[in-house]
Amino acid sequence: MTRTHHTNEVEQGGLFDQETPLLSEASQAELESCDAAPDGAVLHYAASISYVGTGYHGIAYQAGQRTVIGVLGVAIERALRHHVEIVVAGRTDSGVHALGQVISFSGPAHKGGLDGLYQSLARQLPDDVSVNWLGLSEPSFSARHSARYRHYLYRILPGTERDATTSDRSWQVPYELDLPAMRSASYVLVGEHDFAGFCKKGPDGTSTTRRVYEVRLQSRGRFVDFEIWANAFCHQMVRGIVGSLVEVGKGRSSVSSFARSVLYPPTEKRYLAPPRGLYLVEVGYGDFSGAKDVDPLIFSVGEVPNSVYAVSSCLGRKSRQEQVLNR
Repeated sequence: MTRTHHTNEVEQGGLFDQETPLLSEASQAELESCDAAPDGAVLHYAASISYVGTGYHGIAYQAGQRTVIGVLGVAIERALRHHVEIVVAGRTDSGVHALGQVISFSGPAHKGGLDGLYQSLARQLPDDVSVNWLGLSEPSFSARHSARYRHYLYRILPGTERDATTSDRSWQVPYELDLPAMRSASYVLVGEHDFAGFCKKGPDGTSTTRRVYEVRLQSRGRFVDFEIWANAFCHQMVRGIVGSLVEVGKGRSSVSSFARSVLYPPTEKRYLAPPRGLYLVEVGYGDFSGAKDVDPLIFSVGEVPNSVYAVSSCLGRKSRQEQVLNR
């Protein structure tokens, strides 16, 4: 982001509006002793954020569009009174949600330390963006380049009965799906493959080879959840995989044909699931050691990276279910 990205926000109220005290004098003194930096010093921050992507044109900044980084950048710059460049762990498209997106940026100390910055962001951000944790990191830490794996979930609501309350957070497929067939087909994804058949074509020379560590497809109440863990994902890879698996579930495609599309990337038109059912669940910064058997839309599964050595104590927040599902 550059300063010109926020022209409208500056004109509407000033980027550096006066803030009211956030902490008691005792808490302020404690924070200043451990978190504050000398004038002019640069601190390296890392944070985990959640957002409902329905009202955003993706996470990355786009001129003239409402994006997650556009909204978050204004809040951070207002709080720190300083321009920041935000690095994200994984780019998400318009309509895609996140439970544990990780960002990193550098800037001066907030006058209230980490807790002061955390509370300032909490007050400024809209209801569909929230901070899970905020901390200081080692200078070498990068939300994107330090990541070892990413975890995505895609939520499907099968059957003919529609549900308006979840229409923007799941894909409502008006069919009864053959889950055993879909599950059998999904197992071929594990390992290192060229996923060109599932990804949006990028610039010439762009690699579409990725290593998938684990996949799961299971029923959770009315929903069918597909989860996947991989070292990285190419553009629209998860949506392409889910769209093809649903074709298997409908009986329109076979397990063997799905396997061929993984082992021998096809050139024909791919099936693409809509963005509204997709969630970036977590970003891992250590070696992948196996998936947790929990519903990530209810229980938080992300962990603070080892490179983050100080975390705001303001972590008393709503449960994942209240925070994400009931907005």
